[in-house]
Amino acid sequence: MFIYNHSGITAILFLYVDDTILTCSSDSFISSLISQLSSSFAMKDLGNLHYFLGIEADMSNYPQSILLTQQKYTLDLLKRSKMLDCKPCSTPVTTDKRLSILDGTLLTDPLQYRSLAGALQYLTLTRPDINFHYTIFSVGSFSCKEGLQQFESVKKVEVAIFRNG
Repeated sequence: MFIYNHSGITAILFLYVDDTILTCSSDSFISSLISQLSSSFAMKDLGNLHYFLGIEADMSNYPQSILLTQQKYTLDLLKRSKMLDCKPCSTPVTTDKRLSILDGTLLTDPLQYRSLAGALQYLTLTRPDINFHYTIFSVGSFSCKEGLQQFESVKKVEVAIFRNG
């Protein structure tokens, strides 16, 4: 993140790999800045913000408010793991049994488990309300042994997060 604040003009540039958000308090300054950046970098102006790093921006009430959600990211995650039509559950796992690294059968291909656990971990960065589910049920602590039982636990956390929040 880069911030320019001078002579009553504030510009903020968010940059992640090849995704960029640029906002500014002055229309003329932002036009000039885009022109200068375009002369040095390959850029494409996509207009108003809609989606950035898994976060949707609803600008329908702009300038009064901007609604940021991860509903699309979460729905895509449920589709990718074939969990979109699952029944809701109030809690991801039973509280009387903890997962163990010694439990369950190893997955033949742990890639889907790692992908899903990583996607859930990303959600915890932007949604502190689900961090409890992720950490208490140790979703991310089985990277050395990705078993069927651990994978099922990750899927339950995913459904509970989406259905309850």
